[in-house]
Amino acid sequence: MKQQSKWREFADNPRYWVEDLGRPAVFLIPIRKLNKKIGGKTVKSIVYDFLIQRFNACTIPKSTVTGFWKDSSGEIHKDVCRVYEVSFLGKQRIPFLLERLAEVASAIHEKGIYVKAGQYTCVVYPRDKKPR
Repeated sequence: MKQQSKWREFADNPRYWVEDLGRPAVFLIPIRKLNKKIGGKTVKSIVYDFLIQRFNACTIPKSTVTGFWKDSSGEIHKDVCRVYEVSFLGKQRIPFLLERLAEVASAIHEKGIYVKAGQYTCVVYPRDKKPR
């Protein structure tokens, strides 16, 4: 059963209207790799162009976040990252985002990219970099 939009209850108002943009998807890319060139374009422009073409909008705060994680050997890593956010209705657009992020991860030599879509989180890995 399809779930009704949470915004629906606010839509019937004579002073405004709302457009449901769906759930957000947020992902992180290490800031030190954003200016790396792939086929003559920077990672930053490749990601931006993809988000605008596929999702019509994106949010890219100027601030950064620092991500920390422990690998399978117990070593702790950290990276300063740029946050990207897009919103979309339905699950059918998620694979397009995950495929492109896996391509970017491979091109910038990252094992994976952290992704949060709605209330769910994952790390998307290129097929050839899947951890064991």
